[in-house]
Amino acid sequence: MQTSTSRWSGIQNAGIPLITVGYLVVIALNLWTLQLGPATVVYDLSLLPYGGLLSIIVFDSWGTVGGLLGVILFYGVVVYGTVEKRRLEVSLYLLFSTILLATVAGLIYDRFFDNTKFLGTVLIAAGASTVAEAGLAAVIVLLLAAILRIFSRWRSGEKASLIVKKWAYLDISFLLLALTFIFVSQPFYIPTIAYNWRGHELAFALGVTATVFYVAIRRNGQIWENQKGLARARYGQKNS
Repeated sequence: MQTSTSRWSGIQNAGIPLITVGYLVVIALNLWTLQLGPATVVYDLSLLPYGGLLSIIVFDSWGTVGGLLGVILFYGVVVYGTVEKRRLEVSLYLLFSTILLATVAGLIYDRFFDNTKFLGTVLIAAGASTVAEAGLAAVIVLLLAAILRIFSRWRSGEKASLIVKKWAYLDISFLLLALTFIFVSQPFYIPTIAYNWRGHELAFALGVTATVFYVAIRRNGQIWENQKGLARARYGQKNS
């Protein structure tokens, strides 16, 4: 029977505390800029040559703070449902890629869409909502990949245990929840280039693209590992 200590050890090894701390740092920085005054921080960053690199630390709304906390929950489902030896790797990917992609989305928006000025200075687009959007994009791709993997095994005749079936249903539930948020709460079809929409579109598109590549690379790596294992088994049979 698994003790609470061993369960916590499993979560710790999965990197979930790492993701939690990373996102809480982003939230803390947002709350800090709220105290300083978001408009003042945006203006000061806009005066710096590379101020856009820090755009995600600027507070834009309490909804964004709630969204970042919600994404941590999604990450927990994705990471804890991953094969144990891959959990830390997936955690690191989710944490660092989403922050990086959100920053890139902001820079692209500043370069091609933003023309907001104040006292003659072009203001950067700021806010951490793109981090949540990139995170949800990664979650959707990873959940979809997990669901397809489970159903491909069922189609091949492999019997699924009760725990696998429960995880499949959980993955489907969270996938539908993430899709609902993306396409209903933050619909992409609104015809505007405002940052709250175009910036989200960029972050979501970058998150999907990067995660598809990540899944493809990891899948090829897994196939290569399986082939090496098969080769070792055959070699052992020949020498036995």
